[in-house]
Amino acid sequence: STATFEKPAAVQTIAIGADHGGVDLKDTLVAALRQQGHTVLDLGTHGHDSVDFPDYAKLVASRVLDGEAQAPHAESGDRRRQPQCGNRPTRHRLIPTA
Repeated sequence: STATFEKPAAVQTIAIGADHGGVDLKDTLVAALRQQGHTVLDLGTHGHDSVDFPDYAKLVASRVLDGEAQAPHAESGDRRRQPQCGNRPTRHRLIPTA
């Protein structure tokens, strides 16, 4: 099936990152967000080699804290790691997916 996306209310710069377990979903989200007109800072990872989610969550959070992005998103193949790592530095909820 083909996903459809609604037009965003406002264009944002979105910092996005993922570990090896979430890279495929991240790539899909990056394409969809860019299609909607958002600026996307794709902070990696860009392959399926094993990497640590906290490293990418920190990169995403730092871009928001530095003002380079207005919205964070980090994707992990292990849902237990998202709340532990990504939410604390920015006080933003790094969007979990179902």
